[in-house]
Amino acid sequence: MTLSKLLNAAGCVALLALTACKTTPEETPILTQANYPAPPVAAAKPQTFTEHGYQRIDNYFWLKDKTKPETIAYLNAENTYCDTVMAATKGLQKPSRK
Repeated sequence: MTLSKLLNAAGCVALLALTACKTTPEETPILTQANYPAPPVAAAKPQTFTEHGYQRIDNYFWLKDKTKPETIAYLNAENTYCDTVMAATKGLQKPSRK
């Protein structure tokens, strides 16, 4: 096989590979935040801690207690939001082991 035929064949293979992966904008819509509902926002409930003479404020300490109904409700809202935003990638995700 001559060099020109080899280069021609390699070019055809490369072109075929590039065009086989090409998608059009109609096939793959570009989504923005406007396409989704607003994410849940955790309420800021300041809790002040004093340790070693220093004071700090943790606005989200209340989320630590996962037995409170309001914490569970917030976490469920986050999970629902995540499921909504990630729905377009469902086919790419591995099945969960439940």
